[in-house]
Amino acid sequence: MSDKYMPANAEVVEILARKSERMRMLNDLKECKNFEDHQKLVKKYKILCANDKE
Repeated sequence: MSDKYMPANAEVVEILARKSERMRMLNDLKECKNFEDHQKLVKKYKILCANDKE
């Protein structure tokens, strides 16, 4: 028998969704050319995070 924990399907989906979101954020950050671009991203992700709390 293996000691490894087998996550439920919902956990796998949640883990993959988080990884996907982090990759999207990283790609957005890589595309920033200047401080103004960065500020736009901050505003965008603040709105998204606020919506997640609701």
